[in-house]
Amino acid sequence: MQSSTIFDAIEACLVDRVKQLLADPNTDINQKSSRGDTPLVRAVLTADEFEDGDDYRKEALEIVKEVLKHPKLDVNMKSGYHQSAALHNANSEETVKLLLAHPKINVNITDRDHGTRLHEAIKYSEYDVTKALLEDPRTDVTIRDGHTALEQYMSPKIRKLVDDYTENKKNKRMVAEVATMSGTNTQSRSLPQLPPGVSSKIRQFLTTTTPKPPKISEETMRYQERIAREKEAAEQKQQADKDYRAREAMLLGNDNFPTNITTPSSTDFIGNNPRNLGGRKTRRNPISARYSRSVKVRSW
Repeated sequence: MQSSTIFDAIEACLVDRVKQLLADPNTDINQKSSRGDTPLVRAVLTADEFEDGDDYRKEALEIVKEVLKHPKLDVNMKSGYHQSAALHNANSEETVKLLLAHPKINVNITDRDHGTRLHEAIKYSEYDVTKALLEDPRTDVTIRDGHTALEQYMSPKIRKLVDDYTENKKNKRMVAEVATMSGTNTQSRSLPQLPPGVSSKIRQFLTTTTPKPPKISEETMRYQERIAREKEAAEQKQQADKDYRAREAMLLGNDNFPTNITTPSSTDFIGNNPRNLGGRKTRRNPISARYSRSVKVRSW
């Protein structure tokens, strides 16, 4: 069997022939053609050559489904000059979704230039493909090929799609955090254990991107300003009274405490003795001494 047989059957959209070849154990489902592509890549490219509503497109999509069912298929196998997988070659939402449904698909597989399919979809403004990739929870928007996919230039339509994706992701994270705090299952998007009415209020808050602040009338503003001024004046008066009391206590303490403290002398406490209340008492000489001064002593 020539290696081009299955490629010819795919390009001719011969569904029954493709099924027969896929059932043959001698068919290498991961073989490469002379152009370097695999049967899966050839099936995807053929399906996207036809427009919606074309009978050949329906048959080509059927072939893609049959190839994806093969148990030995390497859905992430790279081929061609750009070393890109089948996901990079899918150009319509339908073929992209068929590939995303495969259990072993690598949504974030990169090509030779290190770009993912999301990079290409945003770069070339493929709205449906971008939407399908962003809706897949396995898509990693942080992979860089010099920049992330969300840092590229975007058309207004794609920008709106990316903004909605970013907002929804933030809301899901907030709901998960609320569910964790309330004791509910963190994987659940509902909040069954919250009190009645709380869940709806939380969702309303999450979906309101820019809540408007409450309006305050001029009269209310003037009242608030007056209250603030009165409060400030009362605090200043209270502080002034506190400072005054502190100064008075300091002055009173200085009056009660002697300013000059010296070592007492022997005469500081004279007059305090009950036996000498009249003041200092002069020491008198004995009578004999007085008498000897007043009486002339004869000499014999």
